[in-house]
Amino acid sequence: MRRALAAVVVLGGCATVFGPGVAVSRWVEAPPVKGRRVEPALPRRDACLKPPYTLPPGESLTLHGFRIEPRTDGPRELTFTSGPGARFEADALLELMERHRGELAALDGVEQLGLSGCLSGGKPTPCLSLELSLCAQPLDALAGQLEALLKAEPAARGHQVLFHVALEGAVGPRCEADDARCRPEPYGSAQYRPGERRGQLAATNDSEPDCNADGECARSACGAGCTAWTVAHQSGACASEKTASLSDALCGCVEHRCSWFVQ
Repeated sequence: MRRALAAVVVLGGCATVFGPGVAVSRWVEAPPVKGRRVEPALPRRDACLKPPYTLPPGESLTLHGFRIEPRTDGPRELTFTSGPGARFEADALLELMERHRGELAALDGVEQLGLSGCLSGGKPTPCLSLELSLCAQPLDALAGQLEALLKAEPAARGHQVLFHVALEGAVGPRCEADDARCRPEPYGSAQYRPGERRGQLAATNDSEPDCNADGECARSACGAGCTAWTVAHQSGACASEKTASLSDALCGCVEHRCSWFVQ
């Protein structure tokens, strides 16, 4: 039986052993450990959990014929309720969504569509679920687009349509760029060694956001992607047999792009 050989890289007299299947794309020098203030490449998004992107605390609004109300105590989940009318059954609402899937998916910031449950008049009611990227658009713009969509849908006339809107994504990085304790995020049990160069495991995508510090990079929600904190909540790459090579990897900023690397 053949056995997969582990890769051995000798750095400064010390041997580093990686698991089978590790393929280093290139080696780059480590970022300076001290003496340089690092400015974040991506601004924080705390303001996107305030009006006009969400409701004022404890308040509701009416915009473009929709009553917009909070679903929870926090600012991230909202219910949009159109004018009075008969309520759709779940199957009919699902059919409406499928007829307009392309238009709904094209709304700024929409990440996922689906069927959810809302409360209307204190009673459970089927509603459409829209997951939006944080900061994608203010409530007024979203309500205006949903109003236009329903006006163009004959089946919506005389019916009340509810939308469950969820604002997705972090407001800030995993750890701040000026935090001396901030480290790359390991996939498994790898230990980071400041000052040692980094072996990037794959070429990065130029469409990815820039980074200036390791804290601006994080594992994607599905576990096998290393990406900017602004999109890390999205599923990204998922763990599989192909990701066994990541057992010794760390997720961090490699020449201004978030990437898996080994040392």
